[in-house]
Amino acid sequence: MWPKWRRSVKPGSLRRRLYRRVGAAFAVLLVLLGTLALRYADTASERAFDHLLSAAALTLAGSLRLEGEAIRADIPAAAFAMLAQAPDDRVFYRLIGDDGRTLTGYPDLPVPPAVGRDPAAAQFASLTYKGWPVRLVAIRRLLTVGEKPRWATVLVAQTLEQRRAFAWEMGSYAVLGLVLLAGVAAGILALAVREALRPVAGLKEVLADRDPSDFTPLRQPVPEEIQPLQWALNNLLARFEASLTDTRSFLADATHQVRTPLASVIAQTEITLRDASDAQREQLQRILRNARAAARIANQLLADATISNRLELAPRGPVILARLCADVLNDRAAATEATALRLYVADDASADAAIIGDSDALADALRNLIDNALKYGPPEGPVDITVQAAAGAVSITVRDYGPGLAPEDRPRVLRRFERGSRRLPADRMGGSGLGLAIVQRVVKAHRGEIYLADGKGGGLSITLRFPQREGA
Repeated sequence: MWPKWRRSVKPGSLRRRLYRRVGAAFAVLLVLLGTLALRYADTASERAFDHLLSAAALTLAGSLRLEGEAIRADIPAAAFAMLAQAPDDRVFYRLIGDDGRTLTGYPDLPVPPAVGRDPAAAQFASLTYKGWPVRLVAIRRLLTVGEKPRWATVLVAQTLEQRRAFAWEMGSYAVLGLVLLAGVAAGILALAVREALRPVAGLKEVLADRDPSDFTPLRQPVPEEIQPLQWALNNLLARFEASLTDTRSFLADATHQVRTPLASVIAQTEITLRDASDAQREQLQRILRNARAAARIANQLLADATISNRLELAPRGPVILARLCADVLNDRAAATEATALRLYVADDASADAAIIGDSDALADALRNLIDNALKYGPPEGPVDITVQAAAGAVSITVRDYGPGLAPEDRPRVLRRFERGSRRLPADRMGGSGLGLAIVQRVVKAHRGEIYLADGKGGGLSITLRFPQREGA
């Protein structure tokens, strides 16, 4: 229960009390607080960006190694990824050996005078480079081979546009809040409540923007009053993840248990068919078709669970899509007529175009597309696979020459256990309705897009489009 004096407070009483007690001194406090807020914004911005700059330099320093007497550097992509939040800034770097020679980077990037006084500490400096005001950090690293130490120096510099914009934004919000507080005293309580609830709105936005498969804990900085809510949400996410993991494990285990007896049924039925009478043959063939269909569904369910786990846990790296397609087609050559699958690479740039992803998951997606095309295309084929790089993206197009797919069916076939209205030839087994759903899941996990369209001259054309790896 709230105390009686709190329940009896009228909405305007606090405002009048604040005006009476703070009115005369508020203007002076406003100027003082505004000045402090601007200075704090500058300090906070500099510390935050210096920390990112230092972390990038440490990552570069960690990539240095000795090969004999020579210092080598393998520049990791993560070294500059942490600075990617400042897209308008320019980043310069320089790696220097103990003989003063530049190993890689910008050879004219200057070395701060304080470097070497304290080898264990990062040295920061503000200077002008190539006409740009920059913030530079220098870090030294000791490398040893036998008893001979070798020193290397790492320099990383970044222009100041983003940190200035960040400091200006922080300071502007702080000063604006103070000005609004002074000019709209009648709404001070509403402003305070709104500010108090802002962390809740921030949590809501974070949750709304999350991928449905992302169950990592929330790391938003929130006030103490909101921390129990954040803890409860993190606990709920952990329980959801554990439940999903258990469900997938159960599905994989159950699928494994089902596949073995299905394989036995198929084998026994095939053996029985050899000596079956004409009256029995039709029934046995029906049993065989149903068993094979069930086995295919079990295999697709297992593949679905396996790919889901891979997309969440497997490390990712550069994948050259033309090479991936060639490998998949070579694997299929033993099971498919050599002329049924045809690979086209648009040009030399497409042959070397790469994306960042999981090669096994991408290969599974491509196999599903090829299976789908072979299933619905004519028996003699062919199936065309085209790789093309253009406009910062790499695409794989799989095209069959079958009956095609009605436009109204195209969104539906990308959902689990959904099939289109086109009919299979009588001698071919129906699918599980999981193949294209698996493909779409893999594509989305790689920040790509999938398009279904009519092929030129008939058939269905399915295109997977991925963002190309930077620098590829």
